[in-house]
Amino acid sequence: ESFLFLCRVFFFVMYFSPLIFFFFLMIRRPPRSTLSSSSAASDVYKRQVSTQSTGASGEGVQPQEYTLVKLKVKGAKDHPVFAPFAAIIGDMDVILPGATLRTETVIGQTNCWVSSEFAYKAYVVSTPSGKKEVFIMTARAARNLCFQGIPVNDVLNGEPEPLFEIEGSQMVGLPLSAPYCKYDTIYTLPMASISETKGTGIVMSVPSDSCDDYVNFTTLLAKPAYREKLGIKDEWVTPFEVIPIIEIPGELGRDAAKVTVEKLGITSAKDTAKLEEAKKIVYQAGFYQGVMIAGPFAGCKVAEAKVKMMKEMTDNEIGLRYFEPTKEVISRSGDECVVALCDQWFIEYGKEDWKKSVTEHVEQMDMYFPGIRNGFEETLNWLSDWPCSRTFGLGTTLPCDASNSMIIDSLSDSTIYMAYYTVAHFFHGTADGNSCLDASAPNQYGIKPDMMTSLVWNYIMHGTGSAEECNKATGISAEVVEKMRTEFSYWYPVDLRVSAKDLIQNHLTMFLYNHAAIWPANKELWPKSIYCNGHIQVNNEKMSKSKGNFIMLRQAVNTYGADCTRIACADAGDSMDDANFVSKTAEDFIMRLTTLVDQCKELTTKVAEYRTGEFTIFDKIFANTVNAIVDATSSHYAKMSFRMALGSAYHELTKEFNQYKLACESNNMHADLVRRYTTTITLLMQPLAPHVSEHIWTEVLGEKGSVVNAPFPTADPIEYSMHVASRVIADVCKEIRIQAQKNAKKRNVDEICVYVATTFLPWQMSALETLKRIYAANGNSFPADTTKQVQAAKESWLTKEVMPDAMAFMAFIRQNAEKYGEDAIGSTPSIDDADLLSSIAEYVAKTSGVQKVHVLTREDETCLLYTSPSPRDS
Repeated sequence: ESFLFLCRVFFFVMYFSPLIFFFFLMIRRPPRSTLSSSSAASDVYKRQVSTQSTGASGEGVQPQEYTLVKLKVKGAKDHPVFAPFAAIIGDMDVILPGATLRTETVIGQTNCWVSSEFAYKAYVVSTPSGKKEVFIMTARAARNLCFQGIPVNDVLNGEPEPLFEIEGSQMVGLPLSAPYCKYDTIYTLPMASISETKGTGIVMSVPSDSCDDYVNFTTLLAKPAYREKLGIKDEWVTPFEVIPIIEIPGELGRDAAKVTVEKLGITSAKDTAKLEEAKKIVYQAGFYQGVMIAGPFAGCKVAEAKVKMMKEMTDNEIGLRYFEPTKEVISRSGDECVVALCDQWFIEYGKEDWKKSVTEHVEQMDMYFPGIRNGFEETLNWLSDWPCSRTFGLGTTLPCDASNSMIIDSLSDSTIYMAYYTVAHFFHGTADGNSCLDASAPNQYGIKPDMMTSLVWNYIMHGTGSAEECNKATGISAEVVEKMRTEFSYWYPVDLRVSAKDLIQNHLTMFLYNHAAIWPANKELWPKSIYCNGHIQVNNEKMSKSKGNFIMLRQAVNTYGADCTRIACADAGDSMDDANFVSKTAEDFIMRLTTLVDQCKELTTKVAEYRTGEFTIFDKIFANTVNAIVDATSSHYAKMSFRMALGSAYHELTKEFNQYKLACESNNMHADLVRRYTTTITLLMQPLAPHVSEHIWTEVLGEKGSVVNAPFPTADPIEYSMHVASRVIADVCKEIRIQAQKNAKKRNVDEICVYVATTFLPWQMSALETLKRIYAANGNSFPADTTKQVQAAKESWLTKEVMPDAMAFMAFIRQNAEKYGEDAIGSTPSIDDADLLSSIAEYVAKTSGVQKVHVLTREDETCLLYTSPSPRDS
């Protein structure tokens, strides 16, 4: 099976490669690729750059640049630690290379930290000028360094063997000469938190602006007994004071680390969570707001001083540039990657004209959720030169590489593969109508891979040239070439691309860039929309085999059925948040869908028993509600909001039907609305539960043809008056229940008087007129600053007494107008509350749990107390 799979892959690539070659020719014009030596995470054994898609782990990891500050061991050969290796050391200096991200802080060193937990190795490192020095560091750092153009034991791009090894515990107390340091001699001291897998294992100590350093150093300084326990001599610690080097505006001042540690209450180096928080505070404030107050660049901003100090140190060979991946990167061969300096072709994403066209296109695309668009905008701001070549593996020769030794990496060649799908059947379709992916049978058109030249692809993709020219050059029938051109033109562009959110930072943004490069003059062929999803959880836990909650698709279908699995997936969540597949949801819908089938059967069987003729108020309200649900569900589907679609198509519609059924209990339901309900819920649920919907459509409702061919339900215009009527009934019934329950302990509540307004109050009429003016002046819409405009007008009716009620009333009217149009701003109430409630007084009483309901107007003399109406009275 593995061999057959490889055969299929190879056969597919034979036809795919010419298209990728052609695409890269198009990307190359105008020049958008360069060859240079650059640092990138690489597999040390295969010499391959590990990009986002070719590594087993470490996706998105970029190189992190450090500076190795040379801390020279004083009198190294005479020191007991190095004396046994004096012959190896010879005349060379012994260096402890401290890896730092903040070169400007070297002037504040008080000591150097080493680890007692692991052994250090010695290597001969050659400087750019040819000088050789013995570096004491971790083996991992030595391997990284020799792949970055720095010879280690005269080895480049290899695995240097250490000259000798020293236990970390023996390294404590070494006298050091540190560049730019206030003190002539500083000493190595132990720190437990140093990692063997980060940096060199040698850490500079700058307690003025490093919270870790401050806590560890001041602990040693303040506790003689602790120093004695660790074997640390007083002269290695006590003569040294914290050196202020940076001034930050505000409370941090010149003692950023001290102030932050004390503010957060950090008393021990073991308080790692608070130390991490403190580090972020001090680093960000110092780097972006701080000014140097000591050293050669005093007066410069910290960000500026860092660059100047790095250059000065490297120019004078007292520092070296050094790179590491920001976190572990494992290649697909299982090897840990290093950052290597290697020849590499780059696609120059980020070029201004190219970036501008893509940015403008992103603004017009449908991205469904703000987070998706934000992700693209952020990526476009930083994405630049991207490595696109490698020298090993299966792939397409890079057109711009004269050596023909490089092939296109698997991320760069996979951004426009959907264009291949439009014509793939010409290459893999056999004469008998089947597909062949293993080369066991020829395609029906006799097209061979070498026939698919750039001339042919240029005609298919751009219409450049003619089918006859392609026929003469390759032998492919002109008719077949024309068919391929027609197929591509019919299917392209990509209407919707669905992918994972973590691919926005590479694959998906390149997908847009490359479309813009290949069809620069025809934006109609650029992608129309992109939807991104998060990762998957099961029952609020990350899905993993170790937790035993890993669900395979076939397993879910066998357990819950296809439709219930689909519904649970839809209910798992919309937007870019991680989806949460809830097993109970899938289980519950087994019964719910069964109940829906039974309900449709019962309703269809009894349809002749239902009422016909004119609609009652409850019929009108339910019909209007169905219209609103159809509109909402259609909108949710269009926005890829499947959870919202499930909510309206199933939960809301079944709830509203049950409410309608209850309201019609004494007068039966209307036959037309029963039929509309069964038809509508079947069609609305079809995208989520196609199998159950198909069964209901054909077997229960007796409709002809498949449900998938039936048109989506259409909605009549929503009547605002029916929306208000529904709201009035629901609010009145709810309020009566509340009042009845509240007074139940005092006395039995048998009768309720409901007082209603037949007109708006004077101030409400004035508010409506104001809103009408603003609405009309802004093209039948409300601007974002409507409230400010109303208040700024200072109209006489808007007194302090009515201000709170007026603001609430106007907000309510605005909300309805934005949803239902100008009917919501009418000067006359859209319904007569008195007539409505009087006509259904019996229903209101029954629903509210009282024996009788009286409906009176607010002018009625029996109304002894009247308070200002709430916004609902509109």
